[in-house]
Order: sequence, then C-alpha cells, then structure tokens
Amino acid sequence: MVVVRCITATGFLAGLAFGLAVPAAAAPAPVPADLQTNGHYIGTQIDPNTGQPLTVEGHPVTNDWYFTPCGDGCASAAHSPGGPPLGQYNLVNGQWVMDTTDEAECPDGTRVPNAIAAHRTLDPNALTGTIQETSIQPACGNPSGASKTVHFQFQLAP
Repeated sequence: MVVVRCITATGFLAGLAFGLAVPAAAAPAPVPADLQTNGHYIGTQIDPNTGQPLTVEGHPVTNDWYFTPCGDGCASAAHSPGGPPLGQYNLVNGQWVMDTTDEAECPDGTRVPNAIAAHRTLDPNALTGTIQETSIQPACGNPSGASKTVHFQFQLAP
C-alpha cells in the first residue's frame, strides 16, 4: 500500500482547502496515558467537509508521530523514533497544544526554512485536532499572512 507522507507545510503550500477549527472544550480533560508513554501514532489529515481522510492522488495524507514523555503534562513529538523533536505538546486547559515554526516544502522541491507558524491543538480523549497554519514569510508563491486550518486524527500505530 502506498501512503502519501507530507509535512503540514506541504499541504499548506499546495493550496489544499480546509475548514474552520473545532473549539476547545471548556472543562479540563483527563491526561491520556498514551501520549505520556513512548508511543507511535499515525496522523491522518481529515477533510472537514466529509469527515473522511483527505486524499491526494487517491492516497490518504498521513505522517508518523512518535511521542516520548518530557515531564508532567508534556510529550515530545518527532516524525521518526529517536529523531529530532518537532516540538513539545503541553497540556493546557485540558487540550494538548504545540506551537512550532515549520519549513515550507514547495511543489518544485524547494524548501524555505522558518516559513510557517503552526499552532496545533489535540483533544486528549478523541485524539482529533487542528493545526492553524500562518505563512510568516513569502514562500512557494504564497504571501506572508496567508493562513488555513488543517484537521487531523491520531491513531495508535499497529
């Protein structure tokens, strides 16, 4: 089975359309044990119009995520086991939150470092979330200030 792997910046710069963010729950949610232990998850982008996995050229848009504990209410995230951390999810008001500055990967293969600010939120019970992406510098034909919301679902890898 062929699986499309891409960083969220790739989807952002490819001009994929996504809907609005889901509001965070008001009451604190319990901390899930899964993100506090060493765990491998598959993150799948979700089409907000259908609630189904987003596909590009017939393949779902997915990423591997590896979480390791980094303290109470903290989970370090990477795309490969023992790989460089992408950032840290922290439990804030019952939601996992991670802010990063990401590289843009253009369709022609050009990479632009520090081009996208990403604010991720993750519901600890449903393991669904959103990424609010904002272009912080022009890249791949997109102007500074362009923004969109990406929806995703984490699932424990087999």
